[in-house]
Amino acid sequence: MAALGAVVLTQVVGRYIFSYTPVWSEVLAGYLVVWISFLGAAYLVRSGAHLSVSLVSTALPGRMRLAVEVVALAAWILFSIVVLGAGVQQYELTVPMMSLGLDISASWLYLAVPIFAVCSLFFLAEQLVAAVKEGLQGGRP
Repeated sequence: MAALGAVVLTQVVGRYIFSYTPVWSEVLAGYLVVWISFLGAAYLVRSGAHLSVSLVSTALPGRMRLAVEVVALAAWILFSIVVLGAGVQQYELTVPMMSLGLDISASWLYLAVPIFAVCSLFFLAEQLVAAVKEGLQGGRP
């Protein structure tokens, strides 16, 4: 976030004070927004703070609640696998392309998607194992 703030500040100061905007600043800011968004989404998956509708599941008794949680986690895992596949395909398509202004491969932008998906898969698998283990031990009311 600090890097994004510094890049945007450089862009604004360059544009309004020096009447010159460095070409790289706008592209780098875009790359940083994408990376911050996907890494932030992975963090939310890890911490369980992502958006979810729990009205029904919280009203269910223990075993039913566990079943709903396992199905929801399995759906998340399936979604992450699909995102991983699509992200890898997009990454591979952009490897030969160069980013204007940064003179690096455009694939660096798209690499955030498969990294998000892999992180999410690890975090969701961890949550699934914990939920099943807790359910087997009778820890769910």
